[in-house]
Amino acid sequence: MPDYLDGIEEGPGGLRIGVPRGGFWEDLDPEIESSVQEALDAMARAGAIVRDVAFPNVPRYLSAATDVSLIETMEAHAETYPSRSDDYGTDVAALLELYRGIPVSTLEQMRQEGLAVIATARNGEADEVLAAVDVLAVPTSKRPVFSIAEAQEKYDRGDYAVTVSEARFENTIVFDATGQPAISVPCGFTSNDMPIGLMLVARRWDEPTLLRAARAYEQVRGPFPMPPI
Repeated sequence: MPDYLDGIEEGPGGLRIGVPRGGFWEDLDPEIESSVQEALDAMARAGAIVRDVAFPNVPRYLSAATDVSLIETMEAHAETYPSRSDDYGTDVAALLELYRGIPVSTLEQMRQEGLAVIATARNGEADEVLAAVDVLAVPTSKRPVFSIAEAQEKYDRGDYAVTVSEARFENTIVFDATGQPAISVPCGFTSNDMPIGLMLVARRWDEPTLLRAARAYEQVRGPFPMPPI
């Protein structure tokens, strides 16, 4: 088992950071885009090597992770939903309704196809994008974090599909499929004082490099203020 702290204080010098633009940066909140780009620029000024890289399989991974997770969630609740739907919160109930009505045979086909994509990704395909870099860097979320009041309103509404669309957390789901270790490091605040995250991603089983990169950004960024409570 690797020593996760090995080289953690080496700093940003020579660290190779790949930036897969494409879908990770599309339809991005301007404040988030600006903050994450500034974090990358700061790393480059401190000696890291920052370059764009291609990550062509992102849509396949996103679709596979979504299908498999939702279908298996439905199966896990099959004995109690919808027979005990009154016992469910609006958020979980809305999630379980997403694929209801799809024939069982179709759901099983979707799951098997998704699992095949995930297996291929974890068998080295996803790591190919890191062939010439040490880590990837993307925005953690495409949209600002919900406030407590906003989250409560969306929970009460119970429209999971709309909530997912508004939250735009598909950047993180991709790596649920690939199995690559990822970490989110605070890199700023929105104008509403909501935190913004820089997400770093390494090859499978390469947590030491991931933690070194995260720590390197902390060293460059300096102390991070606590958000207002």
